[in-house]
Amino acid sequence: MPPWFLLSLTRWKVYRGLESTMMKNSNGRARLKDGISRLVSFLVAPVSFAHLKPLPGKMAQELDGNPMLADALAKLGMPKFDTERTSESTRLLDDLGAALDNDISEFNVFIGQVRDAWRAFKPNSYTRFPEKVVVKRGNSPLFAVVPSEDNPVYLPDSSASFIAALEQFSLPVIAIDTSDAKRLAQSFKDSYGDGIQLSSEIEMIPLVNGEKWQKTLGVTLAESEMEWVIALVLTLVAFLGVQAKGTNAKPFLERVRMFREAIICWVPSLEAGLFKGDQKIASPICSSNLDRQMESSSSQRKLQR
Repeated sequence: MPPWFLLSLTRWKVYRGLESTMMKNSNGRARLKDGISRLVSFLVAPVSFAHLKPLPGKMAQELDGNPMLADALAKLGMPKFDTERTSESTRLLDDLGAALDNDISEFNVFIGQVRDAWRAFKPNSYTRFPEKVVVKRGNSPLFAVVPSEDNPVYLPDSSASFIAALEQFSLPVIAIDTSDAKRLAQSFKDSYGDGIQLSSEIEMIPLVNGEKWQKTLGVTLAESEMEWVIALVLTLVAFLGVQAKGTNAKPFLERVRMFREAIICWVPSLEAGLFKGDQKIASPICSSNLDRQMESSSSQRKLQR
């Protein structure tokens, strides 16, 4: 059915004001609409949204002032960037993944868009997940990848403190907020199988000379030559600042417990390793390799520009 014919079935007039918009349709009924109507989101900053090929600003404003026209075009397949409404559609996630094949002007804005898209994604039992997912790996540029058993990606579904450092282990981490990763974890596993590794199943363990550190090695902090640190830190926690909490405050008591359990040991080399059960997944990048990776990443960005 041609668009002009579909649109001709409804007649309306729009009276725009500073505080309200009165819309009248062909049957004479009117309704009051919120005055400062929200423009289509990707038109607020055209440069940052250029990878989604937005409509010209003037045309988008016309559509924003004519909801019935916008709805009619939406029924014909015109997508709208609106992460405030949840949907089982992967259209936005697919388009963002495909956009990485072209130049992205603002990577910080782009990764925010990807996270917003996951937040608005509410799959049902029949929903197909995107073929590719956008991931980060250390200081490398964002890229889209097809998760597979041979090429797994990591879902940050844990709030553990070390999860934010996964990228420093040169592991591909999906660009998604932790809350959404937790919500969608089972759906990710159902869709990609072993192509998805859950961060909640990973543990970071200290390594001494490449082997797991045994807690029996070493002495408690209170019995070591560093015991003076305890009194210094506890004094600052209890009495520093205008609104000092004192020695009965929760922060003070938590640090007392921490110092009681703390063990100190002098070792020839110390690093952190990621483990899933007894399987070692990754070791941290040594400084020389990290420097080379950063230089390589910088070169890639210059080439992209």
